[in-house]
Amino acid sequence: MIDPSNSGQVKAALAEYFAARPDVGHATIAEGPAAIGRGSTSFIYGLRLSGDVLPGAWSRPLVLRVERDAGEAYAVKVRSEAAVQRFVTGAGYPALESLATEDAATPLDLPFIVLPRVMGPTMFERIVARPWQARALLRQLAALHARLHRLPLDGCSLGYERPSSQH
Repeated sequence: MIDPSNSGQVKAALAEYFAARPDVGHATIAEGPAAIGRGSTSFIYGLRLSGDVLPGAWSRPLVLRVERDAGEAYAVKVRSEAAVQRFVTGAGYPALESLATEDAATPLDLPFIVLPRVMGPTMFERIVARPWQARALLRQLAALHARLHRLPLDGCSLGYERPSSQH
């Protein structure tokens, strides 16, 4: 098993993974992976691929989130996240859809997810740089949050049950 905090090991395992993927043109790693963050259970890297026939989103900057553990709970977490992203994007919500979701049966030996990377400043960085825009940005965030909560759950495959309206 690789050490998910070691970008050299992650790169070698990813190179093997992408070389075996004909759907992404047997891509090679052009840039990275470079650590861009950490989650409570994962390491987050930025990277770029190169290849002659990279499909659309694969030719842009990417994010790789590698879980720290190969346990089933981590694989379920990654698969559930991808399912939620597919569900909300399918319902017209502006979210990124995962490009690849894998459990531990890959050269990385750990569950991981690959997503398109949105480049640019974070909302916090924008507010610090332009504090007069804070209200508008926070209103936009609140509107997106409310819109997310209004999505109908019909067709969601995550086994969610609506709370009873009876007290």
